[in-house]
Amino acid sequence: MGGAYILCLNAGSSTLKASLFEALADGGVADVPGRAATIDHPPDAASLDEALLALAVSGPEAVRAVGHRVVHGGVAFRGAARI
Repeated sequence: MGGAYILCLNAGSSTLKASLFEALADGGVADVPGRAATIDHPPDAASLDEALLALAVSGPEAVRAVGHRVVHGGVAFRGAARI
């Protein structure tokens, strides 16, 4: 591995979960085994730094895209939405 990564985040009320996927040359993505982290305190800038260290991300240039799971959309959003 070692290509560009996609960082996926899920910031809940008491934890920050993060995973890495590899962006493939053909436009697909691949799971990166062992590259997931759960930080067990409320999400903030320090927990993001902690997650990046746990995932062994070498620097911002290694991340091509970031996705975040948002779990409430009320009546206006009933499915996935690009933000």
